[in-house]
Amino acid sequence: MAGALVTMQSIKDELDKRVATIEAVLPSGTTKDAERHAKQAMLYFSRKPDLRKCSQQSLIQCVVDSAELGIPLNGRLGHAVAYGESATFMPDWKGLVSVARRTGQIKDVVADVVCENDEF
Repeated sequence: MAGALVTMQSIKDELDKRVATIEAVLPSGTTKDAERHAKQAMLYFSRKPDLRKCSQQSLIQCVVDSAELGIPLNGRLGHAVAYGESATFMPDWKGLVSVARRTGQIKDVVADVVCENDEF
């Protein structure tokens, strides 16, 4: 499909076929969320028309990659970024914090503005 605009229906059809794959890669305890994960990705893609220039396979791979981390592709915790005709999943820092919390390695994260003359 390179070079042609990917239709939302074709993406939906491919995601519907891959719900079992999404379910298989989601972190344990979240596997029941596979359909919701796919629906969130569809909504995200519908809001990003520039992604429809990307190959359908790269868009589907973004969804699978986001599922592996358990980060929804929703524009808040995870993003899809277009590089020519290929899309790449890019977790947001908030998504990475949610993964770290889920692992139990951290309890909380605090962010603050760093200014030029601050001392640590």
